[in-house]
Amino acid sequence: MIASRRKKEASDKPQKYHRENSDELQGDLSSKNLEKDLVSFAKPLRYSAISWVSFCLSILVCFLFLWDPPLNAHLKTLDRAALLRMARTSTIGNDSDWPLFGLRSVVTGATSGLGKAIATELYGLGATVILPNRSREKCDTAQKEMEFEYPTSRGSIDCNMQMDLSDFSTVESFAKEYQARYTDLHILINNAGMHYVSNSKQNALLNLSEMQVSKDGFDYSFAANYMGHFLLTRLLLPHMIRTENSSGSDIRIINVSSSYHLQADGTMLVPGPDGMPEAARADVNTYLHRSRAYSNSKLAQVLHAKELQKRAQAFGSSRLRVHSICPAWVKTGILPDNLGGQFVANKAFTPKAASLAALGAILSNGLQGGEFVSVFQNFFTTQSWSSSMFHTLTALGIRDFACNVLSMWILARQGNSYGFHVQPSSPEAEDADRQKALYNWTEDVFAARDSLRAQVHRENNNLAQQME
Repeated sequence: MIASRRKKEASDKPQKYHRENSDELQGDLSSKNLEKDLVSFAKPLRYSAISWVSFCLSILVCFLFLWDPPLNAHLKTLDRAALLRMARTSTIGNDSDWPLFGLRSVVTGATSGLGKAIATELYGLGATVILPNRSREKCDTAQKEMEFEYPTSRGSIDCNMQMDLSDFSTVESFAKEYQARYTDLHILINNAGMHYVSNSKQNALLNLSEMQVSKDGFDYSFAANYMGHFLLTRLLLPHMIRTENSSGSDIRIINVSSSYHLQADGTMLVPGPDGMPEAARADVNTYLHRSRAYSNSKLAQVLHAKELQKRAQAFGSSRLRVHSICPAWVKTGILPDNLGGQFVANKAFTPKAASLAALGAILSNGLQGGEFVSVFQNFFTTQSWSSSMFHTLTALGIRDFACNVLSMWILARQGNSYGFHVQPSSPEAEDADRQKALYNWTEDVFAARDSLRAQVHRENNNLAQQME
């Protein structure tokens, strides 16, 4: 019946198709039909592939659970004695009870969670720790807790300076104030971060009608996690290099990234037709954009660390080491306050245990710079077929889902290999052209900001002179 109706509709069509160029038109129609047929053919194959890979990954996770029951990561503790030994033999420390005494460090996001744990251990080793913050009250509380944990430390803690990484003007103000207060800087920990599923942005992932835009017009997550830290590093790096040249000391920059950077295929970090990467845009209100915001920003941090290390010598430094790290699953405020977040928190590392990644990157003598380090061994990035696997997942369109499944495997297994490990990063993170392109784009953004500010300053001076 359907076939006869289609036949009738075809016979009722106007005869305009029967003209001299009918052959050409028929060719176009055939081409379109072929394209339509190919799409129709590929669609079920893609969905079948998703279902098949999902099934296989689920079976794999179950097998790993049964094959070797996972240890509980939340029971792992930081070996303070081993950390002290490492600090005493480190080229950045000295052989004393307070091996980091005399060194100054800046740790972002240190009023709670991982940042606080890192800052506490640096303070416990004798360092001066500067904690830029958005809440003086929270910072004062953190300071008291740090001093209570290490009451005899020869280090000191400074909570006097404010900064919001999503607001570039406050980053600039902090850098200016820091350089006015202190003559040197040895360690910079770019730790602060946010996720659109965390409590402060609980509805952002699903409420797409609500813009998530920073004060400077960028995607809020990308600005806070990556761009703000890039700017902070850019402004403090000359101060760090002067410290190196005047004292001969090693200097360290640590970007706290995540193994979730494996989820990002890098396409959203490529500058678009308007010159801006999609990950940085605040006007793209789609679920895909929001769901990949965290992984994109974390991939950007890995790319930044690798490219900055390459440029260190050009900046005049021979003792700078830049690293990106993964603290694994950690019980911090970035987890959502729901059943899923509570489940992860109960199985995750404590912030103190997870701080080993950053502390090891600072203190280890066996690193060259640019490495990605973690507190666990990731089986899926250390195999000969790892790169091909991620490219295949991308081609099938299931990389997001697959990495979410793998993240649950990491949660289950991370306690089994707790320690300080140098890890391969994603194949996209190793792409030299991608490292350079993103660095250059971000540098251009802030160079243009410098130029605009200088122009405004000149115009204000001219206006003042005219009024006189």
